[in-house]
Amino acid sequence: MKNFLLAFISMLAVGTARAQEKGVEINGERWATRNVGEKGEFVDNPEDYGNYYTFEEARSACPDGWRTPTVEEHQHLTDVDSEWTTINGVAGRRFGSGSNSIFIPASGMRNPSNGIVYIQGETGYYWSSTAYMFSGTAYYMNFGNDHSYPSDNTVSVSCFSVRCVSVDRTVVTVEPHGVTINGVTWATHNVGEKGRFVDNPSDYGNLYTFEEAQTACPEGWRTPTTVEHRYLAASDRNRGTWTALNGVVGRRFGSGNNSIFLPAAGYRTTFGKETDQGTVGYYWSSTARGSTSGNHMYFSREHVNPSESSFSDTVYSVRCVR
Repeated sequence: MKNFLLAFISMLAVGTARAQEKGVEINGERWATRNVGEKGEFVDNPEDYGNYYTFEEARSACPDGWRTPTVEEHQHLTDVDSEWTTINGVAGRRFGSGSNSIFIPASGMRNPSNGIVYIQGETGYYWSSTAYMFSGTAYYMNFGNDHSYPSDNTVSVSCFSVRCVSVDRTVVTVEPHGVTINGVTWATHNVGEKGRFVDNPSDYGNLYTFEEAQTACPEGWRTPTTVEHRYLAASDRNRGTWTALNGVVGRRFGSGNNSIFLPAAGYRTTFGKETDQGTVGYYWSSTARGSTSGNHMYFSREHVNPSESSFSDTVYSVRCVR
């Protein structure tokens, strides 16, 4: 009878712990401190690996009040300091600092064909909720002892871990003011998910084709014309200043309070890989160039060209005006 009571009390304690997950706020999102085990349940301990899910399964795996993070939220998580460490003999990465940090175990991945789990303790693979541009593929976060990549992509049937974020979040849907430069009011943040700005001026945001870019801006904002890009580039004689913000490099256009920072967010190749981040910036305009191309602004450390053109299916950043 005594053993039964102890087991019952232990079971209640586990259930209470699972129900009381409050999470930790890191870089604007509230992250769960434990992986998903069975569908709709967290594991008991931060170092427990949990279960493995395909992309489709992962999007409904989180408990009530929680959801699978977007690729943008994975980016925000990997933007903070992290270190390779162990908890109770389990290796993984700790993201954040002090009480505002979470440990995510290097849980490896499960082979969907034979069910065998590989490279536990070496690498962590965690699904996002963001589908990739090609059918049957999706984004995930990948980390090891010497790296942390927030936006790799692979086939949706791969079996990875899930670490959830809270469904409650503060979203910047429309900036109240913006900055006026050369007669044009510019947003101070890039576009992240369609219809939303990113949280910080240094965040890269999402990448869009020319057609997608025309409807990507939040309500009250629009994609700039090539003429407006020219006005921005002409805001000072040097066509902006190559600088860094929060450790992210890019160009600052304008001067004093009437200036904006555009991160050098690079571009995405036809193979789906983000390329040249921290080296160049490509920002779509709303100006078409024939039936299959559109104009964009390009900049690097040495150059700024406000009216280059690319094929419409090229994938670039968006900074809005109104």
